[in-house]
Amino acid sequence: MKVVQAFPYHGVTGVDRYISVLNSGLLQLDSDIEIINLIFCSSQEAVKHKEIDHPRVHYRFIECDMGIKLSYDPMKDCFADSVTTSKFEHFLDEEKPDVINFQHLSDLGVSLLGVAKEKGVSTVVTLHDYWSICPRSFLINSDLKLCDGPNLGARCIHCFDSAHQHVGTEVMPFVARYQFITDALDKKADLIVTVSDAIRNRLLQEGLNDKKVVSIHTSLDSLDRTSLKINHDKNGVTFGFIGNLLVHKGPHILLEAFRQLNDPHSRLVIYGSIDPLYRPTIEKVMGSIPNVFWKGSYQSNELEAIFDEIDVLVVPTICPEQPLVILEALQYHTPVIGSNLGGIPEMIGPEFGALFEAGNIEQLLLLMKKITAFPEILTSWSKQIPVLPSVETFCKKVYDYYKATARRRISPGVVKSDHLSLLGPQDKGFLRRPMIPRQIKRIEAHLYTVGARKVAIFGTGHLGLMIYRHLVKRDVKIISFIDNDPKKWDQVIDGIPVTSPTQITDIVGLEMIIIVSDWEIEIMEQLESMELNVPVMGFYSY
Repeated sequence: MKVVQAFPYHGVTGVDRYISVLNSGLLQLDSDIEIINLIFCSSQEAVKHKEIDHPRVHYRFIECDMGIKLSYDPMKDCFADSVTTSKFEHFLDEEKPDVINFQHLSDLGVSLLGVAKEKGVSTVVTLHDYWSICPRSFLINSDLKLCDGPNLGARCIHCFDSAHQHVGTEVMPFVARYQFITDALDKKADLIVTVSDAIRNRLLQEGLNDKKVVSIHTSLDSLDRTSLKINHDKNGVTFGFIGNLLVHKGPHILLEAFRQLNDPHSRLVIYGSIDPLYRPTIEKVMGSIPNVFWKGSYQSNELEAIFDEIDVLVVPTICPEQPLVILEALQYHTPVIGSNLGGIPEMIGPEFGALFEAGNIEQLLLLMKKITAFPEILTSWSKQIPVLPSVETFCKKVYDYYKATARRRISPGVVKSDHLSLLGPQDKGFLRRPMIPRQIKRIEAHLYTVGARKVAIFGTGHLGLMIYRHLVKRDVKIISFIDNDPKKWDQVIDGIPVTSPTQITDIVGLEMIIIVSDWEIEIMEQLESMELNVPVMGFYSY
């Protein structure tokens, strides 16, 4: 089975860690599986470091426009641009995967999901957050307050435009984004995997098909810890925060609670890089509190030493997410206290941790006071941390769904293209209605490129007159009509004469002839035989 993991590269994130864990497990489960990591990125060179050396793991890159934009267009989330779409189609035609798993669609365009589906590839979408219904991903608004919901997209504009009132033309793109993405998930995804029950339940509230949406909790292998690291004495408790310091993760909440704790025996250690915009706030709060130690960024191979230092991990996020760091803490037998949002309550049981109301500094402070007053509770919690479901169990669930969706794959019909060599370019005009607008734009662009502004139209039928009126409005000067029908010679249309083909050489200043006739090929041959020094363009065959 050939599986594609498709995702945008936004730096090292939880999605990257998830894919790494999943791929490792899949390789162990099936000796014949082939995995392609299809990475959408601004620069292929910037992502080269992600490649691992494994004979059954391959890397492909599609460079596209990603990152910060000066203005937000909701439709960009819906539709991939033509260049990205073309590259993606070429990739699918070349690799012919059995299953493609979109791990995220931010900066890609959800239309790529439809492209894969209509190429006959089985499609799986993994939702790690709420981006599909919330352009900000985490269901928090621009004031950092929890959003009640997108209201079919109508509420989303308030996060991008602070005006109190908005007209329908401003709101509709957000409504259209919501509708398009939820429709695409419903109609073009064979399976939707959520990493928490909270995300699944939220999608079901939005009306997605409950038979199509499954929750598969991420897992990490339990580690063999022969002895518990918790051995408390009078030296106090070490609280810890691990992860990038971003405002929605709430480290300021933890810092304020620790300041009010005012326990000279306790410590707070913080690991992670700080968002530059958030740095002044963090440094101001952190600088006024004793026993707070910011350790900076870290690597995954340092986690064991970090968790040996920490007695209890604090996850004070103010948005509904499901941080992987909680599983990492439990993997190293470290108890966790966290806010009661998103998938966090699914990860923290009362026998080995505690929950507090998100953003409630007082509740967090009471928990910290309880822990410092009775540190032996941490030993009890640590002993009761359950054995995590194995990575093999997690990956087996995903793998079984891959196989099930691959069996439902419907290959599209194929028409051998050899016959096209028998046709002429004008034959593509058999569907007139959709072809005409495209051809008008192409011809108009060509006239502008070559600088031809004095034009004759060969053909005085209904379409010829339509083209004439269109070009005149765009400052193209039609100086003559040409027609093979003798009855039309010497007639005048809107002050423009109709002439015989034999009189073309008498038309002063003529720069281009456009043939607009069902007899295009015959007329083309006719004009070629006349050896004119004027460029000739066929409306249908151009």
